[in-house]
Amino acid sequence: AHYDLGFISMVHSDPEGLREHESTALDLFTAAGAADGIPKARQALVLGVFLTGNYDGALELEGQNLAEFQARGAEYQIADTMTFHAGVYLKSGDPATSWRFVQDGLRWFAENDNQSGIARALGMAAIVQLTFGDAELGARAAGATYVIVREKGVMLAPVKVLHLRDPEELAIERLGEVRARELLAIGADTPIARVIEEVLNAPPPGAA
Repeated sequence: AHYDLGFISMVHSDPEGLREHESTALDLFTAAGAADGIPKARQALVLGVFLTGNYDGALELEGQNLAEFQARGAEYQIADTMTFHAGVYLKSGDPATSWRFVQDGLRWFAENDNQSGIARALGMAAIVQLTFGDAELGARAAGATYVIVREKGVMLAPVKVLHLRDPEELAIERLGEVRARELLAIGADTPIARVIEEVLNAPPPGAA
């Protein structure tokens, strides 16, 4: 119940409530020896820690999750946590490390045709580039992301869950509305596979 209540707190932008519920859930799952519940609660707790601005704490907790997923060979969870790591390093002001995690996650999602994961990672790629790097690449990636979100009915998790800025807003801010709209449309009209390839081959923001 505490695990579920934490997500209600997330929807209502209450990171303290999220952290309180998920911390309790983690304690209860641990006391009960619920091996499946422990990493779920810890991942949700990580989100609460992240949303309060404690990025070092979030990385420490998510590092435990990543180590556990790697030990179990849980490939989807590994790719999923890559996107979260990218968001934490983005907020910490380390775009190069953020970009490495974005590419690692996107590569797995693309190879396994996981549309929700592709939208998540491609959206994060757009945000990273629009914040720190190649704004035009970021805008095109955003345009492709919105197509997946619309056509596949998936969530743009970096915005809805991590509460990062919407890439469309960032594109307009960086490029002006006319150019931003033009590049968003170009991204939307470009085959998704081609946009993914461009993102995977792009250097990290700030690289020569």
